[in-house]
Amino acid sequence: MGTIDVYLRQHPIFEGLSEQQLKQITAHASSVTFHAGQKIFAENSDADKFYILRSGKVALEIPRPFHEGRFELQLLGEGDVLGWSWFIEPFKWHFDARAKEMTRAIAFDANELKQLCESDMALGFEFTKRFSKLMLQRLNATRFRLVELATKRP
Repeated sequence: MGTIDVYLRQHPIFEGLSEQQLKQITAHASSVTFHAGQKIFAENSDADKFYILRSGKVALEIPRPFHEGRFELQLLGEGDVLGWSWFIEPFKWHFDARAKEMTRAIAFDANELKQLCESDMALGFEFTKRFSKLMLQRLNATRFRLVELATKRP
């Protein structure tokens, strides 16, 4: 777990947390790999994890209404956090996520982290602030992408 521990200490989403909090979070983290084209999660399925991307690219997608295929709303890369839906009820994914290339990530067990946040109110408050900021960034990126798609000429 050494490399995960070192990486998490340097990541902004965990910056400033106590050693004890980092140890507890790291206990619920594991390294994962996704292959190009692999679906990581699907809209409306249970959001039971979140990820920090260490390498590769992941597309957040939605279905194209009245057409085949998908719209790519945002492309995430190294250092990005993938997934905030685990933190807000109803704990369902709001988009699909698909690896665009081989992607390595750190996966977190969301159910364990929710329990940790409930038992450590200071950690819960920190996660609320940090994931609220992430949600706002994703909302803005989605809004800008939809405006771009809506104004694109055929």
